[in-house]
Amino acid sequence: MKKLLDWANDCIRQWDWKDVALLKFCMLALWILAGLAMPHRGRRLAKQVCAEIFLLTWATLMVDCFRMMQPKGIPDSAE
Repeated sequence: MKKLLDWANDCIRQWDWKDVALLKFCMLALWILAGLAMPHRGRRLAKQVCAEIFLLTWATLMVDCFRMMQPKGIPDSAE
């Protein structure tokens, strides 16, 4: 398993933003197909879980983006 994870990390290090975007669109399409196959009574829970995952990941990415945009001369207040 460790070799598989190391291989995946090496691949991701070599990717640029276009490759990451393609992976995200691929995963989005997969989850949409899974959602369409879900029975109607389970869709509400699936929507709620997906919304929570989206908000959590989006907030995490935005915090990282804002940290990268911070000028280098200003020290981070968390440190």
